[in-house]
Amino acid sequence: MRSVSVLYRQIEARSFSSSSKPVYPHFTCLSVLSDHLHEISSLSESLITPPDSPFPRRIRGEEETENEKLPLNSKQVNELHIITMSTLATAPPALPKRYITTHDPKTGLSILSSHDSTPPTSTIPPNSSTPAAIFTLDYTTAALPVPLTADKDLDAYTADTAASPPLPPHYTTSNGTVVRHTMTAPGGVSPMHRTRSCDYMVVIEGECELILDGGERTRLGRGDLVVQRGTMHAWRNCSKTDWLVMVAIMMPADQVEVGGEKLDAEFRAPPAVE
Repeated sequence: MRSVSVLYRQIEARSFSSSSKPVYPHFTCLSVLSDHLHEISSLSESLITPPDSPFPRRIRGEEETENEKLPLNSKQVNELHIITMSTLATAPPALPKRYITTHDPKTGLSILSSHDSTPPTSTIPPNSSTPAAIFTLDYTTAALPVPLTADKDLDAYTADTAASPPLPPHYTTSNGTVVRHTMTAPGGVSPMHRTRSCDYMVVIEGECELILDGGERTRLGRGDLVVQRGTMHAWRNCSKTDWLVMVAIMMPADQVEVGGEKLDAEFRAPPAVE
């Protein structure tokens, strides 16, 4: 078996180019070495982050290292995640149903569309039976106001669901909205990240911690809502046994400028956990 140290050295942090198209979800929950999952699934949680890892698991209050401040490139963002053994042993929840209404063109009466009630789904790692995170693409709109006549909006959504490869979970339309369910495995921690969007995040099941790079940490429960306005942040599933389920409504946003510095999408190492 390849050592965990060797695997982590394969994905040392380097710089992230904001010009390259990110392929990692905007609120990905649990970091995963997907290519080597089978090699480390039998290790204890204490061995998952080795002493020489560029991203050691710190306890709260310890200072962030210089390597942890480095942004990740798109390949590393797709591969690096912290695995907890509870994730590997806990089955994901049943997928939520999604229903879309429309009009009968002959009678004008309201009916349900022919779209399947189970929306398209992606996982991390891809196509995994033991995923660390699950994302549904519940609906997208391409324009505001939404063009409902002749089901033009449904046609646009259908095109999005047919995209190959599937649209990444941080995807936003240029002038519309995206709504998703996001499900995070027990103990899951996302990378510290920023997306060029304004997001309404609602906790549906479970408890999570919103972590901001300014040092604030806020515990959220069922029904709580966060308006995420292009800031650097991370999500942590507070439970070691239950999945976290959230709904995300995402809208495109202008590039944020703070103190004369323009901020773009960025993904960094996961924050410290207790």
